[in-house]
Amino acid sequence: MIASGNALPPPAYGVVCDIDVQGHPPIKQKARRTPLRFLGKLYELLKGLLTARLVSFSDSPWASPIVIVLEKNGIDIRLCIDYKRVNAITAIMEYAMPLVDDLLTEMQAYLWFCSLDAASGFWAVMMTRRARKISAFVCALGHFEWLRMALGLKNAPMIYQRMIDNAEDRARVTEASVGPTEAPRTKFEADRALSTTESAVATLVNSPLADMYSSGEPDESSLVPVLNRRSFVDDICFGSETFEACLATLDRLLSRFRECRISVSFSKSLFVQRRVGFLSHDVSAAGIPPDAKKAAAVTELSFPASKKGVQSFLGALNYYSRFIQDFAVYGAALYQLKDADFEPGGDLSAARQSFAMLQQRVRDAPILRHFDRGKDVHVTLFANEWALSSTLMQEHEGKQHPVRFCGRVLKDAKMNYHPAEKEVLALLLVLKVCYTQLVGKSIRVYTRFSTLECGCIRPRHSSVGPPSLPSCCRRGTWWSNE
Repeated sequence: MIASGNALPPPAYGVVCDIDVQGHPPIKQKARRTPLRFLGKLYELLKGLLTARLVSFSDSPWASPIVIVLEKNGIDIRLCIDYKRVNAITAIMEYAMPLVDDLLTEMQAYLWFCSLDAASGFWAVMMTRRARKISAFVCALGHFEWLRMALGLKNAPMIYQRMIDNAEDRARVTEASVGPTEAPRTKFEADRALSTTESAVATLVNSPLADMYSSGEPDESSLVPVLNRRSFVDDICFGSETFEACLATLDRLLSRFRECRISVSFSKSLFVQRRVGFLSHDVSAAGIPPDAKKAAAVTELSFPASKKGVQSFLGALNYYSRFIQDFAVYGAALYQLKDADFEPGGDLSAARQSFAMLQQRVRDAPILRHFDRGKDVHVTLFANEWALSSTLMQEHEGKQHPVRFCGRVLKDAKMNYHPAEKEVLALLLVLKVCYTQLVGKSIRVYTRFSTLECGCIRPRHSSVGPPSLPSCCRRGTWWSNE
């Protein structure tokens, strides 16, 4: 456990950051000018990084400029590095990142929850020698390079996600006996053997074992998954039906993190609670309510004075669009605004009305119930000239409760579709967004058009449909609609 004010935790086992620039020659950029009022704060920030051995002075032929960003308090600064040119030539790491929608599902059976935040984030990962040189940055106070994985690198999220997945997926139940002359079977064992040597990082980089899955063979020791779900980078959430079961899962996870040397921030974590925060959502047994603080911030905004301001407003709402019924229907007028509409004489009446309606929808946002695979699925569809909307619902306590709202604004030729065809698009949208929950299930669809029966109600895998419906509806499907 790492509390506020503790020193930097030791590097994690089984992971190291490397940067493959595919043979590209070094890119050395000039330092950008730094305002004089920020030089003192930049000096203290770099001094802290050097003291913590996060960075060191560099003689690398690479150099990327820094960008000074003010914190929310308007006083402190944050050190950001512009790795745009380095990332453009870096070979991407192919690793599947989890989707937020998938991580907020499969919680209907939980009564107790834990939310953990891994300490130090990317700084828990060591850098290879060449990665250190490539990560070098330059500023008015000198030339430095990172010793731990830096924020802003192209593959940093995938590397950290893989480290967490490896730790969560393979809990050690019994220790494997490895003789002194026997080669380690996994990267985990290799790291443990090399952790006490001074050249551990160099040996780790040259090891033929890329990670604990590289050999393609299961570990001879007994390893089982700790959790039955994935986490999102350094945000970890899980739960259980009983208090004791939740404690047991937490104990197994922390034991595994101790083996992999992954630290957890005590001040940012919640242990065995009825409600926890996860990915900017409140999660409880009752469902997922909207974040009250963020909702209040949105509803107190005044109408923006520019197109950029409207885009910021829509961006803030887009992450929480799952809570807003007919979000795309009311937001269509805002999406269609142009810079000329904000000039004197521009007509913003429809946009102002949509802005007010969206704010009201945020105030009245319901609690979304957890999807229950044992209950029937109901979907309502709606479409107008410029947008479409669909609602996924299930019955609880004798009433239909929303599970997820979906919608999008129509563009180009799709605005000319028949209303029945637009409702088909609305159905396809909810099937795509909620694929992992709905695949293979029977769905009851509520629509205004009986013509959808011949296009959407048919035996599974049938590819026959009316020629007037969009071609995507006539493809084989894994759903049985009513």
